[in-house]
Amino acid sequence: MSLEQYPLLRQLPRLGGPVKLLQVFNAGRPCGWLGCEDSGEYWFHYASGSIEQAAVSVLMPPSRNLYRWPELFPVFEQHLPNPAGCALLQSLYPEVPLGPLELLSLVGANTLGTLTFANPDAPFVQARSWTTEAELARRPLDTLGSAAVPLLSSLNAQGDCAALVYAHRAFNVPSVVAWAGTLAAQTPWLEDLPLRQRSFQTGQHLQWALRADVDAQGLRQPWEAPHSRLGLSRAGFAAVKKDPRRWRWVAQELGYLKTV
Repeated sequence: MSLEQYPLLRQLPRLGGPVKLLQVFNAGRPCGWLGCEDSGEYWFHYASGSIEQAAVSVLMPPSRNLYRWPELFPVFEQHLPNPAGCALLQSLYPEVPLGPLELLSLVGANTLGTLTFANPDAPFVQARSWTTEAELARRPLDTLGSAAVPLLSSLNAQGDCAALVYAHRAFNVPSVVAWAGTLAAQTPWLEDLPLRQRSFQTGQHLQWALRADVDAQGLRQPWEAPHSRLGLSRAGFAAVKKDPRRWRWVAQELGYLKTV
């Protein structure tokens, strides 16, 4: 397999080797460092000791400077593909074992919410262009070039992937999420995304919606997936949803009671 088979994924950076450390940004500002011990334990260290800075997660306030977790923190795990998507990426990068830090380095700045990631040992500048919603109405994703960047959290085993699309020239962030209709049918990834419900559109090849985590000035706003707010992995959250009694309580706590 090759990245050339998947036009949207061609924009991903190349990996020169294992990733030991990632710099984390919050709303474009350096906020801390994410690493993994040889034991497999993950740690996140806020770059500043200020308790006034924005938290990276509701469960990780800056009142503590250092956090440790036996696996990748849910607030960072929410940006990764499901296991099938991770397996596909591994087949495209056979020279480097892809663990969570390597995967997050591929995610980079192409995230929902305010958190983005950079590998300090391999800086990467992504090309950027713009399109319009009128173009989205008539063109498939793989013809949009650098106006559409992959949203890796939606990647599936077939290589289908949604995109974050630069559709507003006054904004420095992609303001639209676009996807092929088949992707929405294959996976439940749309369920909890921050999308403006009244903005959903359907074109000849695509569906798309405005991001609710980008405001009218084109600034990223905080967003954290429901499983992350509970301190659960995606798999753990899926198990909770299968238990009607537990899910009713959780849904009420998260404001999701309307979906029960």
